[in-house]
Amino acid sequence: MAPPYVLVLDQGGHGSRALVFDAVGCVVASASVTVSTHFPAVGCVEQSPTEILQSLRDVIATVAAQLGDRCKAIEAAALIVQRSSLVALDELSGVALSPILSWQDTGMRIG
Repeated sequence: MAPPYVLVLDQGGHGSRALVFDAVGCVVASASVTVSTHFPAVGCVEQSPTEILQSLRDVIATVAAQLGDRCKAIEAAALIVQRSSLVALDELSGVALSPILSWQDTGMRIG
């Protein structure tokens, strides 16, 4: 079996990345996917929660395919996310009720 691996997911404003490190810190697998940003009005910055979740699934699937059977050696994972972005979720279903409001958003929404 391969030495222990650590999966790191980095979800930022421009995309999602996955890196898998071995026990000495070398990258053994990596993937990235860009995510779109929408500007519905001046100062308004939004992203799709569905697209971001799918981007994370995609990068995980890509590094898993790169690793093959060595994927079983992943013993820990870390998640790094965007700062101060906000999305409303349905309490029961977990479905997003709104776009993600980016930390970059300075637009005023009334009503």
